[in-house]
Amino acid sequence: MKIARRFTREAQSPFAGIEFELRTSEIRNPDGSVVFRQEGISVPVGWSAVATDILAQKYFRKSGVPQITQDGRPQLDGAGRPVLGGERDARQVFHRLAGCWTHWGEQHGYFDRPDDARAFHDELCHMLASQIAAPNSPQWFNTGLHHAYGLSGPAQGHYYVDPASGALTRATSAYERPQPSACFIQSVADDLVNDGGIMDLWTREARIFKYGSGTGSNFSTLRGANEALSGGGKSSGLMSFLKIGDRAAAAIKSGGTTRRAAKMVILNLDHPDIFDFIRWKVVEEQKVAALVAGSRLTRRRLQAIVAACRIGDTLEADPKQNAGLRSAIREARAAMVPDGYIQKTLQLAAQGVNDVSFPEFDTDWDGEAYYTVAGQNSNNSVRVPNHFFDVLRRGGDWELTRRTDGKVTRRIPAATLWDEIAHAAWACADPGVQYDTTINEWHTCPADGRINASNPCVTGDTLVATAEGWQRIDALVGKVARIIGADGLPHLVTRIFPTGRKPVFALTTRSGYQVRITADHPVLTANRGDVLVKDLAAGDRIVLEGPGFGRRTLPAGAALGIGVAVGDGCLTRAAINGRVQESVILTMHAAEAPVLAAVAEAVNEQKALLKAVGSVGRNDGVAVTRGATG
Repeated sequence: MKIARRFTREAQSPFAGIEFELRTSEIRNPDGSVVFRQEGISVPVGWSAVATDILAQKYFRKSGVPQITQDGRPQLDGAGRPVLGGERDARQVFHRLAGCWTHWGEQHGYFDRPDDARAFHDELCHMLASQIAAPNSPQWFNTGLHHAYGLSGPAQGHYYVDPASGALTRATSAYERPQPSACFIQSVADDLVNDGGIMDLWTREARIFKYGSGTGSNFSTLRGANEALSGGGKSSGLMSFLKIGDRAAAAIKSGGTTRRAAKMVILNLDHPDIFDFIRWKVVEEQKVAALVAGSRLTRRRLQAIVAACRIGDTLEADPKQNAGLRSAIREARAAMVPDGYIQKTLQLAAQGVNDVSFPEFDTDWDGEAYYTVAGQNSNNSVRVPNHFFDVLRRGGDWELTRRTDGKVTRRIPAATLWDEIAHAAWACADPGVQYDTTINEWHTCPADGRINASNPCVTGDTLVATAEGWQRIDALVGKVARIIGADGLPHLVTRIFPTGRKPVFALTTRSGYQVRITADHPVLTANRGDVLVKDLAAGDRIVLEGPGFGRRTLPAGAALGIGVAVGDGCLTRAAINGRVQESVILTMHAAEAPVLAAVAEAVNEQKALLKAVGSVGRNDGVAVTRGATG
């Protein structure tokens, strides 16, 4: 790339002409208490107080940053080690971001000349300081911490594509390959604890929130309340799990600061729990109103009871002897104050207590009332297909379908459902509406999304290698499966779908191998690489690969022995000449002696092979013996 300078000049500071000043950033609660305060931070003079507060409170790195003196030299402690602290100057952040981006560009050959790299760095620094351009929050939080300050930290489960090999690689530290992307869409399978399932999603969301990004998921794959479980019970339903994810998001500060976690929850309109989902935030808002009004009214009535126990200088907490107290109790009961609290208040008043300890809540977004209720940490949306509006237009019933078998569990007037959505959006601004059909019609990358027609096909009776063995692919449609990949390892696949109907051909090789396949399916040939079935010609040699259930193989007898050991084996340990020796004893009925003989033969063959290459170990072979009981 060639980078032209528009705001800066060669050999001149990128901040030339931009004046900086020292400020104090302070953020307070509505009650005046200080949430955050930092003095002596340097920002451009033209920046607003809000911009200053956001930079200081959220984007300044708070620890691990080498401190510098006023004359720009590293600050050292008595032992000559760098003094570490937080960022205090906006220019530190600008250099951290632009320096890292420039380093990556140089590392991977993006710039034509070194002059272009310097221009790229300087122009970005100037644009950031002048607020001409700015990245999204995760960049401010994470980018450049390793490059500028050498921060690493333990790996957090991130992956990146290695530029040299093109392979997906697990990151070895938290910041060397940072998480700079703003938004993620994640799938979730109807599985409680396995990879790709519900609880795994909360871990993945936590990782995304921690580094300042947002995440969204469509939860329509999760079964509804009272749908059958594989163990024979009934599902607690979608809403119970959404509440877990909501509480987890509430506990995690996005980017490690006070920014709320950015979370999106989506549900298809045909889900069995759609009514509970639509009403979720409406009901939670009503709970807040009840907490606010109820707490204030209850405290007022209980305080009146305490006050009524005082008659001048006399304390009388017996309602039978105190007419004013009887009246206060009647008013408290009329206000629906629970009798248990009335009795507790009378007991405290009899002991001389003059003030009731009962918290009052308010409608502050960050207050205790909103923190107590659920659903406050996500933006909720319903996914609506065009077909729903056809049903709505003709006054028909909309069908809700079970996730487990696709059967209709309930039919409701489409107008009733639409009214519920409209009322909920009016009452609490959620849920939003996502027009599913239109979104897919306007999809700019259809080959990568839910529009499936571009994919080549296999026939429905094609057997697929899974972690549970061979299965017909048409039996896996709509399910989640662990498919054995080309690397021989199982990979979780959460979307298995039909792609339409096409002519099917029988592809037969000279050796008699046959497969039923569509014309546009590629097959691997030894002479021409991947070739579509319809383009195969006489003389092409097709490469046949094994199923590859794992990278290693075992002789059948040895594999049989492992299976028998798991089912009927016993592991023993003995110390011989100071060495611990472990042995596996397989016990079977006499009628099954040939099975043990095959296992013994396979083990002895393996021992002989190991001995031939110098392996140490006992020289005696494995033998089958018959016990006294047969």
